[in-house]
Amino acid sequence: MKCNFLFCFVWLVNGFASQVFGQGPSLVRVHVIDPSSKSEMDGGRWSQIEGLFKTCSTCEIKNTTTYTASGLFDLSGVPTTLEKLETAPQILVINWNQKSAKTSAVEVSLRVQLQKLIDSRVLVITSGGHAGQSDSSAPLVNTALGSLRNSLIIGEIEDRERLVEKSFFGPEMLTALKIPDSTQKGLAPFLFAAPLAGQFSRRKPEAWIQFFQEKQLKRKKIWLETGDFFYK
Repeated sequence: MKCNFLFCFVWLVNGFASQVFGQGPSLVRVHVIDPSSKSEMDGGRWSQIEGLFKTCSTCEIKNTTTYTASGLFDLSGVPTTLEKLETAPQILVINWNQKSAKTSAVEVSLRVQLQKLIDSRVLVITSGGHAGQSDSSAPLVNTALGSLRNSLIIGEIEDRERLVEKSFFGPEMLTALKIPDSTQKGLAPFLFAAPLAGQFSRRKPEAWIQFFQEKQLKRKKIWLETGDFFYK
């Protein structure tokens, strides 16, 4: 069958584009673990988290937090939930950290499951975290999530680029973000995850890790902002 030259050219270009780029933007699955209670999540916290991803048209946000029968955050259920995920996310945000209880079986199991996800090319973003009112700060390496390899630890800073009081600290932290307004306090990992999710397809997961590590090594200021990592 003969075909018009222009028609054939367009047909070939479209076929090549479909092979290279697929039929459309790929879905970016973002799973969230947040220590807020279920009632707090239902009362507006979840809408606030989802709202940070509103400009990401290809994002699917899912709450993977586990709760007790009374609706409180249940850390002990998180490792099993992660182990039994039917479909792994591209990005996992765990907005939690605490001083490590070295003998805690739950913590050990959590680290094992998170490291498995990281090693299987899931970008895991965690909170730097901070100590409670009656406790003191500590190096990140002495926290539950501070020793994960290739995780992205995000802290939070106040005015004058100082970490929030009693924050865990150390070179393991990729950066710390200044919160735009008081209503977003405690959401630093999500403020980092949102632009990453929107631009996720620009690099492979391992290339993102390398990119972030290089940015951290070459930085010329104490704390890098989201604009230093992602295109406007």
